[in-house]
Amino acid sequence: MKTFVKVKEADTDLLRQTAKLVTQNYGKKSHYAKWIKNGFRPYTAEYFLGQVKNPLRDLYVMLDGGAARKVIGTVVVQVVERERYALIHKLTASSAHKGIGKIIMRKAEAIVRRKKIKHVRVEAFSPAIRLVQYYVDLGYDKVIEYKKLEEDEYTKFTKCQDVGFITLEKAI
Repeated sequence: MKTFVKVKEADTDLLRQTAKLVTQNYGKKSHYAKWIKNGFRPYTAEYFLGQVKNPLRDLYVMLDGGAARKVIGTVVVQVVERERYALIHKLTASSAHKGIGKIIMRKAEAIVRRKKIKHVRVEAFSPAIRLVQYYVDLGYDKVIEYKKLEEDEYTKFTKCQDVGFITLEKAI
């Protein structure tokens, strides 16, 4: 049985499991590693606790196994710019559970709709063509493309300055 729940501060086990899954999917051995020096920094339970404590962000997880409460997917829904739009990020799913990512995405969009926010956005690295196409297939349109990242803290992690972001948006 799969359940979708909002993570609370006291859910320390879920925070740890979330950090492990996101680090696994975004880390040194992931497809992102080709664009990022040494992979992303490992995520921690404390990082996700910060997401939970932020009044503009909500962390949700998909659980498998009922009482076992095993995290098989995650998403953060963030309200941006005075509720002009919501940003969906840290969308991660266990590779052992095909189709969970799309289910999580639909649930995140439903959360945004219940908040009465009319637009939802996602972001992807510009070279991640399959991911961008996945979002297009879900009804998102490209709204912003940063061909190159500006020099800032983030770009210290990129392997080359040709990596940028694409922001896609969908009216809901």
